[in-house]
Amino acid sequence: MIKLFRNIRKNLLQTSSTGKYLKYAIGEIVLVVIGILIALQVNDWNEHRKQAVQEQFLLAKLKTDLNSDIKILTLAISGTEDRIREYKFCLDVLAGKTVGTIIDFKNNFHSILTLYRFNKNKTTFNNLVESGKIELIKNQTLLDSIVSYYNDESHKGFDNAMEEYTRNTIGPFLFQFDYIPRVNYDKFNNMVSSNRYYTNIDISQFEVKSKSLHDYKKSIYIINILRQKLWMVEGQKMHYQNLLKNMKTLETKINNEIKR
Repeated sequence: MIKLFRNIRKNLLQTSSTGKYLKYAIGEIVLVVIGILIALQVNDWNEHRKQAVQEQFLLAKLKTDLNSDIKILTLAISGTEDRIREYKFCLDVLAGKTVGTIIDFKNNFHSILTLYRFNKNKTTFNNLVESGKIELIKNQTLLDSIVSYYNDESHKGFDNAMEEYTRNTIGPFLFQFDYIPRVNYDKFNNMVSSNRYYTNIDISQFEVKSKSLHDYKKSIYIINILRQKLWMVEGQKMHYQNLLKNMKTLETKINNEIKR
């Protein structure tokens, strides 16, 4: 093609056809410019296609993280519901509203020293922010929802309060009041190992005798511990339910963008 153009230019110069030569030269320039514009357009299209593929890949990874969090939080909510039932049972026994033995009481009191926390899986989101690839998400409304979700840590207020109260108030008192209750891990929705992995220590072998149900009924500290723990777990449940709702809303938005 280049050789052809050269031959045409050579013939025009030899025939001294200046007008035709200028017209040809202008036409050749136009063709070159058009060729460059087409090449740029194709390159731009390829770049947009690559970015679209990357965007879909990143959204799929965010969806995977979100699905995992939904499963974990659903189990955590189920766990809070179990704790609420247990603490209400204990309070009813202490108040004489429900008949129960010390064994029944401790079977429901077992989780009083346990903690409940939920941490979002931010691996993909943090990588996107640090690498700048978060800008590949073109839907601004979706991007705002993603950033808002991962930056919202409002549920941690109850988580932190639960940890502080359990470790600094319940624990120190209970360690001196009575033998700490053995946690029934089998009741934690498979979130931790089964009881068969832990040593069962018979407290009857020690000289110090375990407290009776009457002792628990006469302890205002125990009653207040249960009341406060119940309120905290109920608060956690409420925040977890709101968070789960936000998760599912974000999941729907991501699904809509992936399908688009």
